[in-house]
Amino acid sequence: MKLRQIELVLAVAKFGSFSRAASELYISQPNISSSISALEEELGYDIFIRSSQGVALTNEGDLFLRHSTNIMKEIAGMRNIASGKLHRKFTINTSLNHTLINQAFSKLCVAFEEGDSANFTLQSSNSTQIVEDLYLGKIDLGVFIINKITLDTYQNTLSKKGLELEVFGRLNLNLTIGKHHPLLEEENFEFNKLSQYPHVSYSFNTISDFPDIYAMGLVNPEKMLVVNDINVRHQIITSTNAFGIGCDIHPKTRIIDKIVSIPIP
Repeated sequence: MKLRQIELVLAVAKFGSFSRAASELYISQPNISSSISALEEELGYDIFIRSSQGVALTNEGDLFLRHSTNIMKEIAGMRNIASGKLHRKFTINTSLNHTLINQAFSKLCVAFEEGDSANFTLQSSNSTQIVEDLYLGKIDLGVFIINKITLDTYQNTLSKKGLELEVFGRLNLNLTIGKHHPLLEEENFEFNKLSQYPHVSYSFNTISDFPDIYAMGLVNPEKMLVVNDINVRHQIITSTNAFGIGCDIHPKTRIIDKIVSIPIP
């Protein structure tokens, strides 16, 4: 087994086909195909399932990819030894776009800003993708909200993949609306009328993560606004009658004086 073969496997897995990987690496497709075929023969199992639509990892290939990703990380670290510099690399993937997460990440950056080298990444994704990326070694830490209904399922999934789950704390799910919202004019807040208004959520939040909340009928699937950025979400909530559903608002949130947070019964 050669390091170059591992690099080719990672490239094919990343781009989804031999031809795309060949194009990106500026080498011929037959060279990639023959090199990976030789590796599969040496290993005694197929890494990829080939089809006219592209390639997919076999179960063995999935495990191979996980180990290969970690190997490449270690090799990168060994190469940095010669420079005499400690290269710090840490990737966090979160489904929780919250001030608390942003503040913690900022503190991490401040703590290492005087170092010789640092490569820290904070990115957003849904919980399913986070688990997969952790399993494959693509990220170092995943942070996400788990509904108590689906907690056992996640624990079983993570355990089977050799991953650990640590519960940091418990948060309430709240409704977030602007202080100008028409429903606040009522003496008693009528949750059943929320479906008349758009719901704004993040693209990395999924209905399957909170089945009980969506089953309550608060969200109208015909009135959905999907964004990626926390500031855009805040802007929509404060300037329209759209509402959001999320955890407790951090007291240092920039728009704390423009919104109302109501616990969902």
